[in-house]
Amino acid sequence: MYNYIVMEIEREKTTLRFNLCRKLGKVIRYHRLQLGMTQNQLAYYSGLNRAYIGHVERGLKNITIKNLEKIARALHMSGSTILGLAEIPPPYIYYTSMIKRVVRGRKREKK
Repeated sequence: MYNYIVMEIEREKTTLRFNLCRKLGKVIRYHRLQLGMTQNQLAYYSGLNRAYIGHVERGLKNITIKNLEKIARALHMSGSTILGLAEIPPPYIYYTSMIKRVVRGRKREKK
């Protein structure tokens, strides 16, 4: 699994898709999953639309500071902390994809 994550990092570096929106979205998704929240729950607690949360997590939306603060409060963090974490080197960000695969695996085992 570790080798897969390293390959993902290298692929991302070569495609130059490390923009701030994408990194920010991965940090938000990571912390949402750490809290065991769904996108629906995060949307409810932040007062935003679930589709908007999904777009932010995938880096498709340019999030405003106001909405960043709403999401941060729902995640029990500050907006500046989330922005700071988005600047940490990629291995931290890629734990998101690892957690996602583990969660999917657990769902398959339950069926």
